[in-house]
Amino acid sequence: MERTAWVAANPDSYLAVTQGPEDADDAEIARRLASSRTTLDRLIADGAFGPLRPAAFYVLGVSWQGRRHLAVIGGVPVADIEAGGVRLHERVRPDRAGHLARHLDVVGAQSSPLHLAHRPTPELRRVVAEVADTRPALEVHADDGLVQQVWTVPPGDSATMGACLEGVALYLIDGHHRTAAAIAHRDHAGPGPADRVLAAVYDADDLDNRAFHRFLALGDAAEAFLASVAAAFPTRTRPATGAAVDPALADRHDDELALYHRGTWHLVTVPPEPGRLGRLDPARFQRLVDLGLRAPAYDDRLRFRPGVIPLPDLFAEADAEGAVLGVMRPVAVPDLLAVADDGAIMPPKSTYFVPKPRSGLFVRPVGTAS
Repeated sequence: MERTAWVAANPDSYLAVTQGPEDADDAEIARRLASSRTTLDRLIADGAFGPLRPAAFYVLGVSWQGRRHLAVIGGVPVADIEAGGVRLHERVRPDRAGHLARHLDVVGAQSSPLHLAHRPTPELRRVVAEVADTRPALEVHADDGLVQQVWTVPPGDSATMGACLEGVALYLIDGHHRTAAAIAHRDHAGPGPADRVLAAVYDADDLDNRAFHRFLALGDAAEAFLASVAAAFPTRTRPATGAAVDPALADRHDDELALYHRGTWHLVTVPPEPGRLGRLDPARFQRLVDLGLRAPAYDDRLRFRPGVIPLPDLFAEADAEGAVLGVMRPVAVPDLLAVADDGAIMPPKSTYFVPKPRSGLFVRPVGTAS
């Protein structure tokens, strides 16, 4: 696999620590996790990481393709998540969450922070901006142009940040499986330092959300699926041009979903259901899946592709296997917050926030108390 080849060529890459279940069959997972722990221990012994300061915040800046996000980095109590202080919006796959919990149990470190958002807080924005206006303690440039910067926050500013965040509603925008894994790990480890999870906290006004498109790998059943959709909802067809900007997408109505199959757009009118969630593309697409396949939200035939992938590349992948491609509109951040406030649950992979930090920039041992 691509990741396995990269790790073989780059043994000091943090990918060697974050090997997922896709990298091994069941018989290999225990060995891989032990190898991940050995690699992390070696990197720490070699001085790849500096010490985390206790009871302190950091500011993280991530820049890519003209976008820059600033976040406060710290540890969020797992109990706050369970009590509703962090509002969720997606279901998780138990098998995936279970593997991540096992990774925490064996490797004993968090490196991919949860991504949380809060509604704008002027005082917190001011302090974060002032910290980020100084010289960063660390700056890392990736081959794809992504730039990561880290600032250590002085004690006085850390106290101000903590006061600003006290009692503020936080929204989980990325990391639902990591959240479930942190809860499961805490349950395994018992009360104590495992009660916190590494998190990056963003001002919601600064976030840039992209779509997560859907692939239905139905093979010979694709035509029957599209026929069942057309029988249930008004559908019009348009030829696809294969261009990066397709006229059919520009002309689709607000209540139409765009499905692509073998050179043809199927523009399906799916009336919104009550509530904010019912108006969003991922929820309306799931209605089509429920109707045509009678399948769960996580189905082996359903895959996801981030909205940063060019449309012609999505066409090529769909055509290669005769899949149905559902092109989603991005979920606006205010809609995301409103869905979470309502306690509603989106289908999986409804959001894709960019730019995001890479794993391994921060490594927080799960026994750390802050």
